[in-house]
Amino acid sequence: MPKGRLSRYPTCFFLPNSSNIWNYKGDPLSAALYYNAKANEALSLIFERNKKIIEQKKSPVSEVDKDILESLSKYICDHYADDLSIETLAKIGCMGTTKLKKNFKLYFGSTVAEYIRKVRIDNAEHLLAYTDLPVGEVAKAVGYSAAGHFAELFYKAKGVLPFEYRKSTHEHKTLSSSINL
Repeated sequence: MPKGRLSRYPTCFFLPNSSNIWNYKGDPLSAALYYNAKANEALSLIFERNKKIIEQKKSPVSEVDKDILESLSKYICDHYADDLSIETLAKIGCMGTTKLKKNFKLYFGSTVAEYIRKVRIDNAEHLLAYTDLPVGEVAKAVGYSAAGHFAELFYKAKGVLPFEYRKSTHEHKTLSSSINL
């Protein structure tokens, strides 16, 4: 990974909830407050991420293990729809499960399961916004066999149910295309 890069997350992540900002409807005063709050939220996320990066630089993860973790991150991004177990990832990374869990948490700031879930939900967000696949098919495409479980995880991560997210992104696209006409 190049030095000076601010994020340890792979490029497969998408911006969370960016479409919700465009869908806000309210009077000018509340809109100003809403956008100000969103700007402050973005700044706090940047500061929090920077704090984690500084802490990670102090971490005892060796350079060899960092390279392995980066490779595992890319593997997760390429195979997020597969059944990814800690044991499988440990074998791929040639390390024990305990060491993998510890180093992964130190390096990425999340557990392996949280990381996989984030990759899956972010990819589902993309599929919901840019395809017409049914929610159940989107769930299967990102590695979840039960649509209800997927919807629950999506709601926890994004604050809206998958079909609501799709509806809001399609409304935004319709509004954007009518403005461009």
